Amino acid sequence: MKDFVAPDNLKPTPSPVKSWKTQADNCTTQEPKLRKLWSQPDWMQFKLRSKTYLQNKIKETGAPPLFELVWFESFRGTHEELMHVCSSKKSFASKALAKFGNDMPQLFVVTLIIPGSPLVATVQYFARTKSSGSEDPTEAEKLWERFLDADDAFRSSRFKLIPTIVDGPWIIRKSVGTTPCIIGKAIKTTYFKGPNYLEVHVDISSDTVAKHITSLCRSQSTHFTVDMGFVIEGQSEEELPEALLGCVHGLNKMSARQAKRLAKEREAEAHVDSDEDVESGEDEELEEKRPANMGFAFLADSDDSESESDDNEEEQEEDEEVEEPVAVPEPPKNNKKSKKINRKKGAGSDDENEEKQSVDDILDALAAEAGNLSVDEATSIRNEQEQSLFGVQLKFANADKEMKRIFGVKEGGPSNNRKRGDPRTAARVAVKKVMMVSPLDEWPRPPTFVGGGIRWTRSNKPKGAGWNSLCSYYEITWSIAYKKLQEEFELLQRTHDPNLIAHFLQRYPYHIDALLTMSEVFQHHGQMDHATDCIKRCMYVLELAWADQFDVSKGNCRMDIQTEHNSGFFRALFLLMKQVGRRGCMRSAFETAKLLLSLDPQGDPMNVLLAIDYYALTSRQCQFLIDLFESKTPAVDRFASDEAKKTSWKSSIGASDSIAALPNLQFSLALAHFFLGNESEAKEKLATALLKFPTILKPLLEKIAANPSSSSWQPILSSRVFANARSVDGEQSVLQHLLDIYVTRNHSIWKVNDAQSFLLRSAKHALASPALVSANPQVLELPACLHKYICAVTADYSDEITTLPADHPMLQPPQLQNGQPLDAEALAALARAQEEFEAGNLPADANPLLLFLQTLLPWNHVQGARQQPPQQPPPQ
Repeated sequence: MKDFVAPDNLKPTPSPVKSWKTQADNCTTQEPKLRKLWSQPDWMQFKLRSKTYLQNKIKETGAPPLFELVWFESFRGTHEELMHVCSSKKSFASKALAKFGNDMPQLFVVTLIIPGSPLVATVQYFARTKSSGSEDPTEAEKLWERFLDADDAFRSSRFKLIPTIVDGPWIIRKSVGTTPCIIGKAIKTTYFKGPNYLEVHVDISSDTVAKHITSLCRSQSTHFTVDMGFVIEGQSEEELPEALLGCVHGLNKMSARQAKRLAKEREAEAHVDSDEDVESGEDEELEEKRPANMGFAFLADSDDSESESDDNEEEQEEDEEVEEPVAVPEPPKNNKKSKKINRKKGAGSDDENEEKQSVDDILDALAAEAGNLSVDEATSIRNEQEQSLFGVQLKFANADKEMKRIFGVKEGGPSNNRKRGDPRTAARVAVKKVMMVSPLDEWPRPPTFVGGGIRWTRSNKPKGAGWNSLCSYYEITWSIAYKKLQEEFELLQRTHDPNLIAHFLQRYPYHIDALLTMSEVFQHHGQMDHATDCIKRCMYVLELAWADQFDVSKGNCRMDIQTEHNSGFFRALFLLMKQVGRRGCMRSAFETAKLLLSLDPQGDPMNVLLAIDYYALTSRQCQFLIDLFESKTPAVDRFASDEAKKTSWKSSIGASDSIAALPNLQFSLALAHFFLGNESEAKEKLATALLKFPTILKPLLEKIAANPSSSSWQPILSSRVFANARSVDGEQSVLQHLLDIYVTRNHSIWKVNDAQSFLLRSAKHALASPALVSANPQVLELPACLHKYICAVTADYSDEITTLPADHPMLQPPQLQNGQPLDAEALAALARAQEEFEAGNLPADANPLLLFLQTLLPWNHVQGARQQPPQQPPPQ
């Protein structure tokens, strides 16, 4: 790559620091494939603010960049691993500093964290082309020195990106645009100043809109080229004209999986349409998929609004645009049109699923090249990580089978065999196998959807944040007959008489809400066998209704609790999790909790994240906790109002808005490392958690019956860190509420002597490290996105049998449908109507023909039909 030679009128003054590219190339090596993906573009294409911009809004070509692009590399890993890349020994900055020392020029480093699984960091290194000690610095150089020494707030308000899609599909060019944007206004940006370098860490995965744009670019393109220019915005006449800090030219090629898929489609077709037809079909399909108001407009600075001439030029070039030839031929038009028709009908074909799977291929290819892995290996790693995190192993979800494993009973023994020829079980043989519960022989077969039952159906992706477009979405559909049963159940529920609901269940033994209600009533009265039976029957009918595509082992099946009829499934899983956990079947409780979490990992509507760590530790699934914590899954409040969601989003900028901020996960993470034998790392994690939440130590010691005034604990509790800890207790304190739940749920783990010794060592380690104390101040308030957990009921996380909550429907006074309380007369009339219905009385105002047919049955009679007329007195 030749160095750029500026025109005479734009040549900068001679610099004591010349091009450093040759030294950079000799510093380390790079894969040839990755080396071809980056270069320095022509900086004259970027229009910057002129000296008179504040008066006439004119932009023009500025001076040459202050920095030149000397290196590009990529890494993959978690957020923590990709934070401050320059400090890593594997980075180019560390290698260059070790080799050249003070002779290394000043570096400007831009790290872009691109969403994916795993995350990918693309790092661009720019070296200073002029000495910072120039006798006559320009306005841009003065602004750079100010930027270098300023705080993060100033840097985020000035650091500007100018994007340009040089070559790529029309939808990407229209989505990204060319409008300059202040990155720090909407995307989480962190700055790290080191010896002779400044690293700008831009976390694209922290913003939902930016993630959507990235997913769009990765899914809609076989290849595209982008130029990016980085500028410090000048906002006064003394800071103008602007000059580029640096610019980079990036190339994204077609991924290997996309090439294979296109080749297979070509081989399957015998006739191929012309290239013009294929391209026109693509344009139609892309235009249908183009979302409104997309692109970098969400970051746009209003003062930097470009004229519409660029958009008009792109529209004129659209018809003349010819896609560059690639290694594989394009698929025929007919195949694409058939796919589009299938998508409109909602039929998921194999090609459609494969297309969804290839959304992350571009980044996987880049990460694979950087890590010396093939694309298939990188994709396999990503899929394995997702499946291991949210994939459910149903073979371990059955509590009855786990009890047999605990007591050494073989599942294939005689006690487990059903009677052959039993007519009650003959019908069940034809029913598909259920995994989560073991049905009893006396249970009748649940009705099919046609016979008045329920079924699983595919649905569209719900609106709102936190829903992955690559997942499959489902909802529960009720039949017409089931809807009528639900209306009858709601009428009986308003009486708050469990006897009426029990009679209702005798006639309809598989009604979901009735089973859930009676399970809670039985549990309240201590009849755990009947409560368990109700939940098992409920899960039995729900699992039989699962669609064939509802494969929870893949970890990509999602359901929205706010969708009509879905809430019963969430409630059933939560009650099942609690009941099997109380029986000591911790692995079954863990798999049930993981299934419940996988339905909505970010929303967590049933607050299962407050209990899943307990079941993971007690079932020794410690690696799951580590993976869950490192996933940094964002937290979303599904039940907040629109205004509250906006406030929550604004307040969470710059804060940890992921589930990793939950106190219980931080303490359980330390225990997970401890149980895995990582003593040093576990002690560091627990010491950090104790420093962040010091008020939990004394209640935890009291709960596990440890003596806080003993010689071991007294010096620790009287230390400055724990004795002077600020109270977080309050009426609406979410943090205190979560700490109380953690002590209630997880205290039994700390009762073990080894765990108490580990707690003591970690507390001493926290006090013995001043650097650790200063780096981990006390947390007084959780991010707004975690305030949803204030609704969690502490009794739900205890193994003790408690009474029904005060707001439970069965404890409310009887009510009519309009919400008015039932008086004694109305309640008696309702009970009398129920008794008459069970006795066979038929209403006199029913359909005449239907009434006539029903009267033919010997046990039915019409109301008032047998009443004798009053006798008339005999005539005188």
